[in-house]
Amino acid sequence: MANAKLFTAFLIIMLLVVPTVSRENLSAEVLTHHFDSITVVSDDNYPPFIFRDAGESLKGILVDQWKLWEKKTGIKVKLIGMNWADAQEFIQQDKADVIDTMFVTKERKPIYDFSKSYAKIEVPIFFHKNISGINSIISVKGFSIAVKKGDAAIEIFHQNGIVDELVRYDSYEEIIKRVAENKIRLFCIDKPPALYFLNKYNLVEEYKYSDALYTGEFHRAVKKGRVDLLSTIEDGFSRISKKEYSVIDQKWYGKTIAATPGYVKYLGVILGMIVIIFAILLLFSLFLRSQVRKKTSDLSKTNLLLEERETFLRSLLNFIPDIVWVKDKDGVYLGCNYRLESLFGVKANKIRGKTDYDFVDRELADFFRQKDKEAIDTGKPSIYEEEFTFADDGHRELLETIKTPMFNFDGELIGVLGIAHDITDRKQTENKIKASLKEKETLLHEIHHRVKNNMQVINSLLQLQLNSIEDDTIKGILRESKNRIYAMAAVHETLHGSEKLSEIDLKTYLSKITTDIFQTYSTDSGKVKLYSNVENSPISLNHAYPLGLTINELVSNSLKYAFPGERVGEITVSMMKLDKKLELIVKDDGVGMPESFDWKNPNSLGLKIVRTLVENQLDGSIDLDNTNGTKFTIKFTIET
Repeated sequence: MANAKLFTAFLIIMLLVVPTVSRENLSAEVLTHHFDSITVVSDDNYPPFIFRDAGESLKGILVDQWKLWEKKTGIKVKLIGMNWADAQEFIQQDKADVIDTMFVTKERKPIYDFSKSYAKIEVPIFFHKNISGINSIISVKGFSIAVKKGDAAIEIFHQNGIVDELVRYDSYEEIIKRVAENKIRLFCIDKPPALYFLNKYNLVEEYKYSDALYTGEFHRAVKKGRVDLLSTIEDGFSRISKKEYSVIDQKWYGKTIAATPGYVKYLGVILGMIVIIFAILLLFSLFLRSQVRKKTSDLSKTNLLLEERETFLRSLLNFIPDIVWVKDKDGVYLGCNYRLESLFGVKANKIRGKTDYDFVDRELADFFRQKDKEAIDTGKPSIYEEEFTFADDGHRELLETIKTPMFNFDGELIGVLGIAHDITDRKQTENKIKASLKEKETLLHEIHHRVKNNMQVINSLLQLQLNSIEDDTIKGILRESKNRIYAMAAVHETLHGSEKLSEIDLKTYLSKITTDIFQTYSTDSGKVKLYSNVENSPISLNHAYPLGLTINELVSNSLKYAFPGERVGEITVSMMKLDKKLELIVKDDGVGMPESFDWKNPNSLGLKIVRTLVENQLDGSIDLDNTNGTKFTIKFTIET
């Protein structure tokens, strides 16, 4: 009986003691049994939680916490850092078991199981100090705003209809680098890394931030359904004591410089009482002033509207890439954008209220003032080009500046608006094109000169051949060929002396042709006279060749056949412009053509050439009047 009681007591002691002693070791054995190692992926650009040092090694709060977790559980941890969007893709491809630094969102809930939160993170909007009116997520609509790829903030923006305005970057630090280059003026970054990078790049004084759009919480997450792994993660971090967490936090957040004195504890109570008394007095004062406020409410609303419009205009000015400024009628600056700051090397608040004489030498300031007065005196925009050196970095730009007077609703002058656009690249391109055109123009002049010389050589050879031939028929053929060649050579001779290479002067061209024809046929000026009535106008090369050959054939025919024997007479060449057409008339008062002669189907080569040139090359019409001599009328459309 005594032995039975002793055995029972022993069992009770074992049941109470053994589980208490071995629970931690048993749990560790179970964890170790299931997982020998795990891979954890995280953002590598989120100070002070996790980021890379100068040697590209990962460091930060989470790095130290995971090392301590590894020590507590005995499970090997492989911690991998990368940009946030890639990290999410990494775990989705089953290349990692756990992802850290993750917010819970509606889109992520179906994909992941989340641990308990371990840090609260405020997410505000940061904006340049010159931009005002950013007080809610709706107020950024219409602005370009930088975000990190894969960030939870993107889902918040989408829920509020802000989609096209988002510009995505791989990391928070990349965003701040673009901010330092003045390429970004609004961005949404979690507050801890934002403050870290703004301090790192000396931008704290240049930027402000709004109230938090939302407050997220950091979790560790595993793919949906991996409850055993999540339980292991949670259990491991629960083994880390508050003191151990505190040591890690102090390492990265630092320690306070001095402890709070004892009397400060009571200072809050005293201040609270003062605030209450002040609030009572304030409420009483506000009640007395309520009637006054009612009467001034409309004025306040008007002022608010004006402030909003001013904010909008100021923001708009700073997004314009051109230099923009406004002066009063005395030349005093009323406002400007950031580009004028670069030109003068001075901030906008130090430009307002001053004149050009405060920033540039007197000669240049006089020039600026003269252009202001031109716009004011004429009441119209004044446009000029000038090259300037920018004071901020010394680079030079060729600027096209437009200054226009500004008037109020009563038509009274209030100042001058100036806009200067950088045309450096455009001007360089124009100069290159002009140089290229000049080079080609010189080449074409040389080509026309050489073609003209070659045709003159051919003409001279034909003349030599003509002088050595006795047969009149062959002489006539050679003479006609010589005239045709000269008609074409005259085009190149005229072009060689012309400023334009795409068209020639009609009157000069026809004078050369007809004079040479008379010389070729050795026509006695007392027997046959030539009259010309040609308008002095340009004509394209497409028309010059066929027109010259046509006149050559018709005048040659008149000289050969219209005045037999000692008959005297006249040949008239006239050309005039009729709307969009040219009308050419070649007539003589000679014997005319026989009535039986079918000029549309002639045996002569000359008239065949004329008809072919007019109908096929000039795309015109030709008519013959055989009364009182011969009169050819040719009409064709000219290029406009």
